[in-house]
Amino acid sequence: MYHAAVPDPVFGVDCALGARSWTVADGKVVEEGSLTDGKDYTDAGTVCRLDKGREFRFKVKPGRYQLRFGVSPFHNVSIVLKGAAGGDGVLPAAQGESTVEAAFEATGSVLSLSTDEYALFRWLTVIERVPGDDDHSGGGGD
Repeated sequence: MYHAAVPDPVFGVDCALGARSWTVADGKVVEEGSLTDGKDYTDAGTVCRLDKGREFRFKVKPGRYQLRFGVSPFHNVSIVLKGAAGGDGVLPAAQGESTVEAAFEATGSVLSLSTDEYALFRWLTVIERVPGDDDHSGGGGD
C-alpha cells in the first residue's frame, strides 16, 4: 500500500519525500534543510547547469554502484564520469531530456560528472549494488 509523506509542519509539501525540514542532534536543531527553506534556488526542482570546464562532484564510500541521472543537453553530448576505478567513463546523452545510467566501482575518491557542452542536470541517484547483483537484465539464469 502506498502512503504519502505527511507534509512538513513548517514548509508543507515543499519537502523531500518523507524528510524533515531540519536536522536534529542531541535534541537541538542544528540545520534548516535547504530543500524546504522556501527559496526558489534551493527547491527540489532546481537544476544544476554544467558548462565546459565545470564539474558536478560527489563522493561515496568504496564499493559498486549504479548511477542514474536526468540531463537536458541542447545537443547530443558525452558526459564524462571521472574518479571511478578503471578510469574515466564516457556516457552518451541525447539532445532534449535523457536518462543516463551506468554501473561503476568507487574507490573512495571524489567522483565527478562533466561535459564539453552546455547541459542541465535535473536529478541524480547513486545506489549501492549488493554482492551478486551483476545481472540487471531481469532474467534469471540457470
